[in-house]
Amino acid sequence: MRYAFDHPTVAPFVAQMIPRFRKRGFPHAVTSIGVLNNDDELLAGIIYSWLSAEGGVMDITVAALPGQTWLTRETLRVMFACPFLHWSAQMVTMVIDADDQRALRQLAAANFSMIRLPRMFGRNRDVVLAQLTKEDWEASKFCQRYRHHLPNKKAA
Repeated sequence: MRYAFDHPTVAPFVAQMIPRFRKRGFPHAVTSIGVLNNDDELLAGIIYSWLSAEGGVMDITVAALPGQTWLTRETLRVMFACPFLHWSAQMVTMVIDADDQRALRQLAAANFSMIRLPRMFGRNRDVVLAQLTKEDWEASKFCQRYRHHLPNKKAA
């Protein structure tokens, strides 16, 4: 697996998979990471946008092809090193469909705190605002075990 930074195909790939981004895309994106398999096929895309540059808060939007293995320890390291180590963000957020139990479990395992927002995307569409501070990321089991929070450290 390898990672493509700021590749032009990542944003359209992610936007196609998430209905609310299909028309508008990511006009305020700062950077992106594509997760590619060994054949250079795009498996997942990660888009980063500042919610508040002054406050140090970045939003992360992620989409992946179903049934693909892409969320590895190394992907987690790359995914969170970008906002916390390279961009000096103090917190990241993600907006997740409240029915996406798999994603919510994964975020909880990564130490995100969560707030349910009723009707955020329509009368019957609740979302969860997931938040991860730099300190919560550093305290997470991934950082503690694999030292992801330290610059230039690779996953074990």
